[in-house]
Amino acid sequence: MTLNDYESMLRAFLDKTLSVEEFETKYLVAVKKETGKMNPQLYDILQELFWAVDSYWPDCSPDEETPFIISLDTLRQAVEKTLLQLDQFYLEYQSLKTEIISDLDMLPVDKLKLLVNFTDLLRTESIPQGQLERVSAIMKEYQPPASPPA
Repeated sequence: MTLNDYESMLRAFLDKTLSVEEFETKYLVAVKKETGKMNPQLYDILQELFWAVDSYWPDCSPDEETPFIISLDTLRQAVEKTLLQLDQFYLEYQSLKTEIISDLDMLPVDKLKLLVNFTDLLRTESIPQGQLERVSAIMKEYQPPASPPA
């Protein structure tokens, strides 16, 4: 799923156009289907909500909550928090993208790698075609640093 898909799902739940049961099923399935290519920061945001969704219990009232069982009110608060975090994540991505696109030839490889990671993740954004070849060539040459000894 794209970042926009996740945001749409969360907003539909908050707007009550998606029932809590539908949201719970769709969200848990979507996060479980994600591949290992996800940006770690985004993964953490989505995973935090995953645990909240998984902890939701329909018969729980706010005064009966435990660390492992939450009410609908708390779930809605978690979704609102996640939307704010996703918005911040997207703003950071746009800032990085602007910096990268404006001066692609002078950019360090680590930032190019970040752009490729974000672009792959969001799947709705793209690098302009003329610059895509440059990014691809640099990524082919890029050798990740050796892993530290365990």
